[in-house]
Amino acid sequence: MSDKVYVGIDPGAKGAIAVIAGDLVLIQDMPKPEEALGIFKRAQPVDCKVAIEQVHPLPGQSCIASFTYGENFLLAFLLALWYNIAPVMVSPQKWKKHYGLKKNADETKSEYKRRSVEKARELFPQAVDLLKASKDGRAEALLIANWLREQDAE
Repeated sequence: MSDKVYVGIDPGAKGAIAVIAGDLVLIQDMPKPEEALGIFKRAQPVDCKVAIEQVHPLPGQSCIASFTYGENFLLAFLLALWYNIAPVMVSPQKWKKHYGLKKNADETKSEYKRRSVEKARELFPQAVDLLKASKDGRAEALLIANWLREQDAE
């Protein structure tokens, strides 16, 4: 296993946490706040870097969706700080541009999200079973973790 661990967090309503440690890939849907602390208490501190997708409410988005984004973002941020890790904030535009995932004018939202899943499957064939089309947050969390790993390698 690699000495360094990379964590990517997509705090959206269908968000997830992905961990890359060498060839090992772990993905979990975004936990509820009451579950998250237990998960992190069981974790062993290691040389770890965390990237969290910067989110903000979008016009037309419901109050509930906006609140969920904010709650998940804060949860991810606080959990990183729990382990004295200063999380890297990355905009969706930045990491998606890195992977050539800019939305085409003629594609639907579901087609656009499916491309994230396809890209994650291409880069991580060992995680194909975890990357279902309906769980695009998992794919995006994994791509965020990999983006962080690639930035660290530069």
